[in-house]
Amino acid sequence: MQRHNDTTAKSSSCLGKYLCSAGLLATLIFAGASHAAACDRPAFTSAIPDGRSASEEQMASAQQEISAFVKASEAYIQCIEGTSNAAKMRNDAIDDMEKVAAAFNRQLRTYRKHSQ
Repeated sequence: MQRHNDTTAKSSSCLGKYLCSAGLLATLIFAGASHAAACDRPAFTSAIPDGRSASEEQMASAQQEISAFVKASEAYIQCIEGTSNAAKMRNDAIDDMEKVAAAFNRQLRTYRKHSQ
């Protein structure tokens, strides 16, 4: 059985310091990608009630669902911080929150107009 000295063992396990560095970089990139995959981007799947015919209870329920969606989106944004494409993912989540809020606010204005 042949013995390997420390130098031989190190160079054969990493095949040189450049490949070790590349392997470390790939591991870090993969870890960031898997971290982002663990962060589930919330989707607002509930229907926003029609302000012309919705009841007060329906509007209040929709507002609670939107608040829960915003909280989940904020948690998602915190989760993705530090990932390689966090800025784009953050902006996409903010766009979703703004679209949902704008749609609800349009219906809320209609509801208030028709409930007077």
